[in-house]
Amino acid sequence: MDSIYNQDLANNMVLIELGGIDNTQEEINRTISVLAKAVSDLLQGQSNNLVSHAGI
Repeated sequence: MDSIYNQDLANNMVLIELGGIDNTQEEINRTISVLAKAVSDLLQGQSNNLVSHAGI
């Protein structure tokens, strides 16, 4: 069977699943915090690169 799981809906799409049956809410919240910081840093870096390439 050929499963796609919605990744064909848009370019550059990512699905992030957090936690499992044995994870506590505290563990999931810590993971969300670390992931949010990493994504923010990545997007901030991309934003800074766009500004520098634009000559601003």
